Amino acid sequence: ASDFGAMGDAAMPDFKATWAFSLEPIDDHRTRVVERLRAWTPDAAGMQKLALPVFGMGVFLMTRKQLLGLKERVERYQATGGVAPSAPAAPSVPVDTEETVTFA
Repeated sequence: ASDFGAMGDAAMPDFKATWAFSLEPIDDHRTRVVERLRAWTPDAAGMQKLALPVFGMGVFLMTRKQLLGLKERVERYQATGGVAPSAPAAPSVPVDTEETVTFA
């Protein structure tokens, strides 16, 4: 039995990483978003060598979705003339302090 949970022998207990987002002005109206992930692992062996490309693809897909979502929100904000969309109102829930709820 492995001590590394669901990843089994592919787990990398000495894995270290930094993840940074940077905003770099291009001109008065545009900004570049730079995302940088740096990871360190000890010399990979066995299952770890197979897991690294899978991990890399997962990070790529997650980051792409994140950045595309950010782009969509910025463009929507610009299209509304700089007015942030309002959050949906919280549902109104009547509160009765005398009522007791019991779960069976």
